[in-house]
Amino acid sequence: MVNTASPKTDVDLRHLDAFLLSDRVANDALGLSNLDGFLTGIAVGPELILPCEWLPIIWGSEEPDFECINEALNIFGTIVSRYIEIIAHLDTDPDHFDPVFWEGPEGEITAEDWAAGFLTAVSLRTTAWEPLARHPESRALLIPTRNGKFPLHVLWAKSVMGSRC
Repeated sequence: MVNTASPKTDVDLRHLDAFLLSDRVANDALGLSNLDGFLTGIAVGPELILPCEWLPIIWGSEEPDFECINEALNIFGTIVSRYIEIIAHLDTDPDHFDPVFWEGPEGEITAEDWAAGFLTAVSLRTTAWEPLARHPESRALLIPTRNGKFPLHVLWAKSVMGSRC
């Protein structure tokens, strides 16, 4: 279950979440939490990435199967609205940015999917992100979540810099 009922967001993500979980998108399409991390990474990245480059990544290996043009417009509109909302929130009140994390049945929060989505965005411009990956304090703050034994920022730094890390 995704925590989509945030008091800090005006974009209703429930329909988008249901669509991303449906059989009308590829199994490797981004889920809502991944998508939110991905959009955040696109928004805060060191270089502009146009929607024509990042929108196809959302769907994975296959185009989505929309029932009609109105559904497609609604889904695309929600994605773009969330992207704009992320940018606006980070520009005006970054300390209270409210990412979409998975919430388990016991209320536990999981940020790994969000962080994986963020890393997908980083992977689109690894060279531009490299100065941040090289700075020990900045890379430690970039993604302060854990994936198994290694902090995700270490995995990210290794993916950006290879064996130089």
